[in-house]
Amino acid sequence: MEAKAAFGSYRALCKAAASTFAAKLPDMLKYRPREFWKLVGTHNTSSNASIPAGQFAEHCTALYHNNALPEEPCTTPPITNIAPITTSEVLLVL
Repeated sequence: MEAKAAFGSYRALCKAAASTFAAKLPDMLKYRPREFWKLVGTHNTSSNASIPAGQFAEHCTALYHNNALPEEPCTTPPITNIAPITTSEVLLVL
């Protein structure tokens, strides 16, 4: 029963977030998406690149990379069985 309540609150949260996102979209993107993406120009990006990808990567590294910052190690979180999900709960959501 707790799974149903949790799923219900998650669904309500998703609906609220979707309506907020839709309110922020330009009307042209909502109602005429093909014209919007043609205007933005994403349909021809590979042939009209003004600088090669390697040069762009070097440019971004020069702008944003900071050697003074220490490198953070990548660690995975420990595996715990705090909230195990059963097969029946997954099937309930699907």
